[in-house]
Amino acid sequence: MYEYFTDPDTVARPSLHISRSGLLRHWGNYHIDKIKEYYNNHTGYVKNEHLLVRFIKSFPVPLMSNDERYYMNVMAAGLDHSMLMRMTSSIYNGRIFKGVFYNPEDSEILIAHDTEFNFVEVNKRWAEVSAITVLRHPRSDLDLPLLDGETVSVEKGTSVILLNIPLLMCQWRAFRLEQIRKYEAGESSGILGAHHFIKMFVLPSMLGSHMEIALINRYRNILYGKTNNSIGRSHPFVLPPIDNLATDVQTRTIEAMTKGNFTMRQVMNGLTAITEPNFNIYYILPKLLATNQVQWALEFSIMKVIELLFDLVNRSHGNSSQTQKNALRAMYRAMRSNKRFSAMLTPSDYSETVGLVDKLLRNEIQ
Repeated sequence: MYEYFTDPDTVARPSLHISRSGLLRHWGNYHIDKIKEYYNNHTGYVKNEHLLVRFIKSFPVPLMSNDERYYMNVMAAGLDHSMLMRMTSSIYNGRIFKGVFYNPEDSEILIAHDTEFNFVEVNKRWAEVSAITVLRHPRSDLDLPLLDGETVSVEKGTSVILLNIPLLMCQWRAFRLEQIRKYEAGESSGILGAHHFIKMFVLPSMLGSHMEIALINRYRNILYGKTNNSIGRSHPFVLPPIDNLATDVQTRTIEAMTKGNFTMRQVMNGLTAITEPNFNIYYILPKLLATNQVQWALEFSIMKVIELLFDLVNRSHGNSSQTQKNALRAMYRAMRSNKRFSAMLTPSDYSETVGLVDKLLRNEIQ
């Protein structure tokens, strides 16, 4: 079903008007912006052993190529280099990593891709670029810790992270060239390296997508009667808490949906997001070649979202479209026929995912 979410919805749809949802978006974006601003402007670093530091340092394209040549070379070399680091992609199964971004012992699936972008704009706005997108994680807190693999949460599970390799490398090049320029102009006493770049710009840029998935997890917890979590203060400055505000908005959203008659797209339109007005606008995923090597990871990445959407449609007494039902059946067949699902996922993740799809199919037949 991954492909269902790769195209924007062009149909004008009525939306739920939940009071204070605009306030939630305001404060959520305020948190993200303040955290980014702090780390962008305070020198910090991750350990040299960090996977992304090793990835950047070993990338086989020299920085001093001209802009267009560098872009073409990293586009050509990106997936091959990700394969050497054993990331999942359209050309390689990959492996399960541990604690690169989330809990130290938690499983993480890192999906590399090379979706095209405007490298001229990236060179101008490199500090605002987000080359890494979180597709799935287990946390429901809104404390936005920096995703450095060292912050521990009681909420554990497998995460899925999407990395645009050429975009990451172009962002790194722009950062490095600016460091060289500042040093040569006497504006700085040294040149910051890849371990600074990751801490100051790459990890903070992930917080937007991290928060959106945290909201999905919170919607799920409210719907299924589970408790949302908080890990407390995560940064050396104070931010006003938004947990109670989020709970209020999300609870009333779900209550409103149970009284309506919604399609899946209408449900997405009614779920408040932070970086976009709603999940119908935010949740547009990159178009990737869904080969057998990567299909298992792509489908696994969206399963929690799929369950939430189908269950909200059913509780609203709405109907899923035939296209959505067919996509769900195709996903189930793929899980049974593509041995990579059972080989790559942990036994518990595989069992849970197959059981979840089976449950949704049975609900649709009833």
